[in-house]
Amino acid sequence: MKKTIDLTIISPLEGVKKGHMKVLSLEGAPCRGLGQIEIMKKISNIRSIQFDHDFDVYIGSSWGAVLALCLSIKVPLDQIERAFEESQTYLNSRAHRFFSLFFPRMCPEKVLAPFRPFFENLQFKDLKKRVICHSYDICYKQIITFDSANPKDQDLNLKDLLVRLTFAPSLYQPKIDTAFIDVSMAMRNPLFFTLMKFFKDFKGEPMDVLHIGAGQKRQEGAKVRKLFERGWIHWVFSKQIFEEIDSIGRAYQDYLAEMIQSSNAFSSFKLVKIDPLIDGKLDFSFMGDMSLTPQEIRKEVDGWMEKFPIDHLEY
Repeated sequence: MKKTIDLTIISPLEGVKKGHMKVLSLEGAPCRGLGQIEIMKKISNIRSIQFDHDFDVYIGSSWGAVLALCLSIKVPLDQIERAFEESQTYLNSRAHRFFSLFFPRMCPEKVLAPFRPFFENLQFKDLKKRVICHSYDICYKQIITFDSANPKDQDLNLKDLLVRLTFAPSLYQPKIDTAFIDVSMAMRNPLFFTLMKFFKDFKGEPMDVLHIGAGQKRQEGAKVRKLFERGWIHWVFSKQIFEEIDSIGRAYQDYLAEMIQSSNAFSSFKLVKIDPLIDGKLDFSFMGDMSLTPQEIRKEVDGWMEKFPIDHLEY
């Protein structure tokens, strides 16, 4: 049976000024959120963009959703950066690395603790700006959308929502009864899915989208080819192969988002994408994200930003 895309309206565009819409789209990855913050700080220093003020809608997946939630309640970038760094410091600890060899890798309480003061006693309806973020239901095999403008979502506790957005069962020991996991297992770039989910809302609307990716590695074709020319044992244990498989799906998601620019349905759609291309030897696989240090990711993103002309950014 032929599958069709569900283009049902989930909710009206409440709180968004008609005539022109500014959207910030954020990919998700644990430590690489620090790279996204570094990009925002550099843009803010050169341009007059205020990331906690100048956007009507924030879209996020995984830790990009956490970053979007923080910006929507006007948490300063420096404070968000410290929270990301403190969380990543726990993941990088020797004790955590040792025990993660035998047990699920993350304790959600410790990883989320630095962010909890931002969201104390807050519900989804308390956000200053509209936030659209996604999770994945492993029981029903569906991407689940949370929208702060949707009445059915507005009473959600933000601290509970964080767990639904950012963790996968393979990485941590669940302490809550939920089938929701990190949507990065299904998609890392949230932009295309969001535009399709809210097709009737967004169709024909003048829209400027700034999409900040979590970064990807520059690879040599010959080396990548050799990764796949090995036996199945190598496939099971090679994080590099998982990294490449993830990049294939991600490239397809990026392509779909870019195709929207040329469609008649989104004739007033403008997309500016910033996605660091990393030359270093960092492990960018899903599991490898946990081992990156804040210093490593900042160094690589800073090196890339030196070659990126922010002052000519067409946004």
